[in-house]
Amino acid sequence: MRRNYAEDAVQRSIINYLRARGYLCTSQSAGLIKSAVTQRIANGLGYLKGSPDVIVWIPGGTLNIEVKRPEKKEYSFKTNRLIVSNSAGKQSESQKQFQENIKKINGHYYLLVTDVSQLHDFISLMNIKPY
Repeated sequence: MRRNYAEDAVQRSIINYLRARGYLCTSQSAGLIKSAVTQRIANGLGYLKGSPDVIVWIPGGTLNIEVKRPEKKEYSFKTNRLIVSNSAGKQSESQKQFQENIKKINGHYYLLVTDVSQLHDFISLMNIKPY
C-alpha cells in the first residue's frame, strides 16, 4: 500500500485546478514504480525515465509539470523561531535531463512546482489557455 506522500496532495490539487479550468491533462504513474521488475515492465511499455508527473496539452505544445515535496516549515515554541526543514523534494538526474530536453523544443514548457500557486502564477504570466 502506498503511503500518503506530501507530493500526492500537491499533485491532486494541481490536477483538480487544471481540470476545473478546462485543461486536458494526465498524470504519470511513475511514482508508483518501486521495484526493478515493475520498472522493466514500465520501460517495455514505453515509460520514459525522468518524465514529469503531470502533462498538460496546451495550444501549440505541452506543459510538463514535475511535482516536488514542499519544504516543511514549523514554528518552534522551544526556540521561538520558524524552522525550515531542508527535506524539500529534489529532481533526480534523469528528471533534470528530461527538463533540458523539453527546453529545447519550441512550445513546450517544463515547470517544477511545490504548490498549485506556482502553476497558477506561471499560467497567468504566460497567458496559457486550455486547449
